[in-house]
Order: sequence, then C-alpha cells, then structure tokens
Amino acid sequence: ESSVYFPKEKTVLTGNPIRKAFFDVAKKRKTKRETKHRQLLIFCGSRGSLAVNQAVLGVLPGILLKCDVLHVTGAIDYKRIDNEKQKLPPTLRAKYKIVGHLEVSEVPGAMLNADFALARAGANTVTELAAVGLPTIFVPLPHSGSNEQQKNAEVLSHKGAAIIIKQEKLTKDKLLKAIDSVLKNLEVLSARAASASSLVPRDAAKKIVRVVNSVLV
Repeated sequence: ESSVYFPKEKTVLTGNPIRKAFFDVAKKRKTKRETKHRQLLIFCGSRGSLAVNQAVLGVLPGILLKCDVLHVTGAIDYKRIDNEKQKLPPTLRAKYKIVGHLEVSEVPGAMLNADFALARAGANTVTELAAVGLPTIFVPLPHSGSNEQQKNAEVLSHKGAAIIIKQEKLTKDKLLKAIDSVLKNLEVLSARAASASSLVPRDAAKKIVRVVNSVLV
C-alpha cells in the first residue's frame, strides 16, 4: 500500500526481513497438537505497555478462567504485575506466567506455544505474527508516526486475521469481549491468519541485498 507514495521508477517492494525461525514456527503450527487449555501471549515489546498492562490487570481473573497466559510485562511494570499475580487464587496463579522480557531467541517459541496474541503493532511485530499465522488482538501505539501502527494492524484485520482496539477505547470490558470473540472463533481466525502468512515474503533479505548490489556494482 505504501508504494503509491514513492516514485515508481525508484521503488522496489522487498518485504520486511525477519528470521527464518518464524517461518519454521509456521510449519510446526500446522501439525501442532491441540492442548486442553488455550494460551494467550501478551507481547508489547521489550518495554511493555502500561496501558495494555492496566487493562489486562483489570480483568485478569476473567481472562485466566478462559485461557492460560504468558505475559511479557516489560521491565518497568514487572514488579507491580508480579504483586498482583501473588494475590490470585492458587488455581489461577498457576495459569499465569509472567516474564519481564523475552530474549530474541525465545520469541518464536513463545509464538509457537500460543493460540492467539495481544500485542502492539510495530512493523516487526506485525510481520512476525503474520509469518507465524497467529490470530492477534492489536492495540496500536496511538502516538506512532503517521499513525503507522494502526495501518500495520489493518493489513491483518482486513484479512480477518486480527482485531484492533484503539488505545483510547481500551477498556477492561472491551478487552474481555475481544478475547471472548477470538476464543469462540479461534478455528476460523487461525485459518485466516495462516492464509495471511502468504503476505510475508520469505526472501526479503535476499531482495534487499540484490537491490544494494545492483546500485553499487
């Protein structure tokens, strides 16, 4: 969609280069055995999101009654969320895993184990989630340049593979309703997300190298 803003004779569409591990996860997801409990991955980058974390805490028991959760809190909010975790009944606490951040090498595995995600909509995150074929509830960062995160998320929402909640409309009720909607339609959403993975070129890095070489040689 962005190519219309650039001179045609100077524009090459390469796609966003991501690691091969995400394409490997996509293959594994096709043969993944269903588990008894669905798992939600809450992933808002290395710093996390205070707004998303606050909304999650507002309905945390309700979420945990529906699914297991791996919550990447971000370093700033980790202690506060850990304190809230300790207040949960033991049965719910056991369903709620929190980490301050994920190492780069751990992200593909977290996406493999998840059934759906709650995430920001940076370009890399959206590309990786699309490549993996993971249905996602996006809460785009409202102050990103030219509203880019909203536009990133719309690429997948237009394919029926994602739900978008604008941050200013992110309430605990709306979040819980979105999670309910994903869980009730998970099979359909997963199929759409898997289909949307075709939007992600597997050879983006090679294309970039070829373009650079064509200019330099």
